[in-house]
Amino acid sequence: MKKPILGFWAGAAWLLLPACSPDMQPEFFCAPDQTVPYLESPAELRTDPLVQAVDAYVAFSGEWSGQLQCPVGCPNSGPVEISIQTDTTDRMLMVIGPDKSQPGEDCHHRGTVLAGGQIAMTGATIGGLSGETATLDVKIGGGALVIFSFDATYDPGLETVDGLITIQSDLSFQGIITFAKQPKRNSDGSYTQEGYDCGLELVARL
Repeated sequence: MKKPILGFWAGAAWLLLPACSPDMQPEFFCAPDQTVPYLESPAELRTDPLVQAVDAYVAFSGEWSGQLQCPVGCPNSGPVEISIQTDTTDRMLMVIGPDKSQPGEDCHHRGTVLAGGQIAMTGATIGGLSGETATLDVKIGGGALVIFSFDATYDPGLETVDGLITIQSDLSFQGIITFAKQPKRNSDGSYTQEGYDCGLELVARL
């Protein structure tokens, strides 16, 4: 039996800014972040731990052999090759505070580095996901928090294929890929959704 999807976005909840429409503005929402190029950011914000975390993220760029480990009874477990392209520091931005000219609360993102990149996986066990490329959305503080979503239309039974990677300044790595199936409508009109989480391990550079 496939286990329920874990709270995938729970660890990244602070990254999600509440959306609002003109007639339905939430009571609390974040003001837009004000950013400058990372290399031009205030020196006091570029602390040693932050610089180490930025360097750790950049160091993950390259080709890797890896392993996808899914729960027993679920597909996709097996060896994969992972291609990661990270932004260089000249493409990164630093949050220096909220844009006070805009409405919203200060959500204390000051000192966070914003970066991007791409990731792709290839492997015989991941079917139509093999060769797909996803864009990385990266927030760097004491470490790097990387989120991404693959195009799930290769399998009509899937709704989403999302990834979450954390990279620490010591280069330790934790990754998870969540395969979420299409929601099913119950007889009472409610919906349920099944899926499973697969651990993603980097084994060695190629």
